[in-house]
Amino acid sequence: MGISQTSLKQRGFTIIEMLVVLGVSSLLLILLAAMFRTGMWEVSRSSGRIEVVRMGRQALDNIQRYLASTVPPTNLTDPGGNPVTEAIYVPLNTDIFDPYSMTNPTPTSRIMFYTPMDHLAGTPMPGARQLQLNPVNFAYEIGLVQGLNNEGQDLVLRKMQAPTNADPRPVTYDASVQPRFLARRLGIPDAGAPGGYRDGLVVQRWREGALQITVNVSSAQISDDLNRNRTEAYTPIVITMTSIYQPPIFNVQ
Repeated sequence: MGISQTSLKQRGFTIIEMLVVLGVSSLLLILLAAMFRTGMWEVSRSSGRIEVVRMGRQALDNIQRYLASTVPPTNLTDPGGNPVTEAIYVPLNTDIFDPYSMTNPTPTSRIMFYTPMDHLAGTPMPGARQLQLNPVNFAYEIGLVQGLNNEGQDLVLRKMQAPTNADPRPVTYDASVQPRFLARRLGIPDAGAPGGYRDGLVVQRWREGALQITVNVSSAQISDDLNRNRTEAYTPIVITMTSIYQPPIFNVQ
C-alpha cells in the first residue's frame, strides 16, 4: 500500500536533525561571540593607545608652535657688555650633547627663549616697522609642573621677568602673568619622583645647533579605566615621542 500525499506533507524533522541544527547554530553563536569580544577588546586597546599618542603629539605641536617665534634679543647685552646672540638660552650653550661621547650633560626639563611677541598678553605680533622703531624683548619658559591630583606632569608656558642688561637671561617668573597649559598628564610613573612622575619633557641641545625635544606619556594616564586596563594588559606601557627643532632663520646659538 503506497504513502498518501497527506502523510508526506505532515512529516516533520527527526530528533537527530534537530540536534544537528542546534549544535551547528550553537557553534556559530560561540564563534560570533568570541569574534565580537575580541573586536571590542581591540577597539578599547586601540582607543587607549590613540589617547596616549594624542597627548604626546599635542605637547610637541604646542612646543614647536611657540618656539617658532624665537628670535635673538635686540640691543641686549650681558653685564660684561657682550651682545646676547642666542634665541634660546636654556639649555645652556655649554650643554651640548655629543652622541659619540661617553660623558654628556644631564638633559633639562625646560626651554627658555626670547621672542618679540607677548604670548600671554593676547596682543597681536608687532610689525617689522614697530619692532625697528621700538625693539622689545620678552623671555618665556616652557617647562613642567606637577599635575592636578598628582595625575602626571603638566606642560606650561610661563613668562619670565623682563630681560635687562643687568639680568639678560632671567630665570624668575613674572608672578603677575598666569601661565598657559600646553599639555597635561605627561611623564613616566616613578614612586621616587616628586608627584610620582618624571621625564614628561626631556630637552637636549645638539651640536648641530638644534634642540632634541622628547615627551614621555604613560598608559597610566588614559582617562577611561577600561581602555587603560586593556591597553596595559597588566603591563604598563610608555610611549616616547621625539622631535628635532631648529629655528628656521636664527640658530639656537
